[in-house]
Amino acid sequence: MEIFNQTGLNVLANIMILIVGGLILIKCADIFVDSASSLAKKLKISTLVIGLTIVALGTSLPELAVSLVSAIKAKGTSDLALGNVIGSNIVNITLILGIGPLFGTILVGKNIQKRDIPFMILATVMFVLFGFLFNTDQRIVWYEGIILLLICALYIYILIRSSKNEVNHEEEHEVKPFTKWTIPLLIIGAAGIAIGAELVTTPATYLAETAAVAFGMTKTAATTLVGLTIVAVGTSLPELMTTIAAAKKGQNNMILGNVIGSNILNILFIIGLSSTITNLKFNEAILIDLVIMLGVTIFVSLFAIKGKLTKNVGLILIVTYIFYVVYLVLRTFGVL
Repeated sequence: MEIFNQTGLNVLANIMILIVGGLILIKCADIFVDSASSLAKKLKISTLVIGLTIVALGTSLPELAVSLVSAIKAKGTSDLALGNVIGSNIVNITLILGIGPLFGTILVGKNIQKRDIPFMILATVMFVLFGFLFNTDQRIVWYEGIILLLICALYIYILIRSSKNEVNHEEEHEVKPFTKWTIPLLIIGAAGIAIGAELVTTPATYLAETAAVAFGMTKTAATTLVGLTIVAVGTSLPELMTTIAAAKKGQNNMILGNVIGSNILNILFIIGLSSTITNLKFNEAILIDLVIMLGVTIFVSLFAIKGKLTKNVGLILIVTYIFYVVYLVLRTFGVL
């Protein structure tokens, strides 16, 4: 009874921390979007470029932290590091990009179609090739990580070079004026997003692992499931909250820049950096999720190249994510 009570207290405490973390995420994401938009206007840089760099990097901080810590602590397995990035990219493409069009059709600019979508596909394909073909034991090694980092540097260089050409094509929406508080608020927003994500992810992971033990799952299965779902959703909450905040403010470019930029950085920067620290080895289950990630990326890209993402596309993406989660649960418990 004493053990049960202690467990019950731990569960209650983690639920409370999770709720507080969610509230911090919501508020800080709103602050972050406002500050990023003000900075873009001050620097005469389009919100698309800000979304693809500052916002994308800021909202990818949780994934970076989780993956680096997992890579450093990895001893022969990389389930959490890989599951976190793969799961986050799937969440970004299906759930987060699915929610955006529910607030109104998202128009996809020419620069996104010709530059950013191809880079996102390239990064995803490279990830799949490194995982499946280039190594017989399905792992990403240090020199492949360096290749990903070099591609990341090239992408950012091209992005900055082309930013001036996008200024005149900027969407006209009300943006708060730049003040002496803009930069501090941007930093506070980014820090709050990272802290909020940690306050959500850590207790959620504890709750998921506690439930996994109760159901008699193996540690590998539990870690993979947690990485692809709880941790992936938790570390993607910044993208979700930023997308909702940007959608309410009519910042379509920032929605696309946030999701596409995050997915590109998750692979090129986070996987690239993590794999230079330690080899990232795929288990058979995560290889399947890698293929699913490639599939949903190509699916969204086909619609994006046509110039818009409608509410119907958003609903399809959300339903796809629901089916994916059901599949993960059934797979984990050996039903599939």
